[in-house]
Amino acid sequence: LGISGISVTVESNSGVQPFNTDDVKLTIGNAQSAGINNISLDLMLGIPYQTKESLKRSIDYCSSLGVTHISSYILKIEEGTPFYKNKSSIPFPDEDEQSELYLFAVEYMSSLGYEQYEISNFAKKGYESRHNTSYWTLDDYIGQEKVKENLSVYIEAAKRSAVAGFTVLRPEKRMNGAV
Repeated sequence: LGISGISVTVESNSGVQPFNTDDVKLTIGNAQSAGINNISLDLMLGIPYQTKESLKRSIDYCSSLGVTHISSYILKIEEGTPFYKNKSSIPFPDEDEQSELYLFAVEYMSSLGYEQYEISNFAKKGYESRHNTSYWTLDDYIGQEKVKENLSVYIEAAKRSAVAGFTVLRPEKRMNGAV
């Protein structure tokens, strides 16, 4: 087995609490140096203070790094979370504004060559995520999530095609809520 790509989550740069562009650039550079060129970035839509212009800057930044895939998820505030408790004091975009941001993102990413192939997923031609599409076709997949772990450790594992710590989830386990 080998590693076909990696995904990195960043918050969209709203201009108030920007993601650390140096960290993201370093992470992407390390992955590319390790020979991993199929790289996806995740962006959030509907975060506080976000505008079309700040979202455009975030998408431009992702594109400038040469990533092949962008996932763009709308932030949903769930009941019982700290955000929900304080949502009246935080300037979240309303549903109409979120819709406008989403439609803008779809059009703008398309203009940069990222074609939409799922509701929240956009890719350069030939870089659609097999992992994402496997959910719809109920195929087997391998997934790993390591929180707050040194990327260089992950890159070394990827270079050696190590699978220790990976979990194979069969379709029936996903259907039973194992994910």
